Amino acid sequence: MKNLLIAVAVLMLLSGCAVAKASAGDLNRTSWTLVRLNGADLIPESVVTLHFEDGAVSGNAGCNTYGSSYTVEDEQITMGEAFSTMMYCMDPEGLMDQELAYLTALRTAATFQIEGDTLTLRDADGNAIGEFRASED
Repeated sequence: MKNLLIAVAVLMLLSGCAVAKASAGDLNRTSWTLVRLNGADLIPESVVTLHFEDGAVSGNAGCNTYGSSYTVEDEQITMGEAFSTMMYCMDPEGLMDQELAYLTALRTAATFQIEGDTLTLRDADGNAIGEFRASED
């Protein structure tokens, strides 16, 4: 009997270590700040945000605000075509290239994973296209 109790306790501990599958509910009404784009750090002093709300995403791509639709099934995510304002920002240097790369990367998002306060978007090949930290809206 003692061995059975130990086995049950071990199974309970192991099951608690399993990674929970992400779902649409995990993303809805959450806000994130981009920290890495396509494996690279962001331009210093640039801020890129992402907010999920009832099937829509929005945020600031560094210079312009943007929006899109999204759908989620299990850990798969599909982003719609993004729209954005049309301002041009000269500072910091390279900001517009970074913004274009970010909006392009969003379109290629195929899966997402949330671990603690980190959201990672990956493309269909499993490459990390965006790593975000949870932020307060």
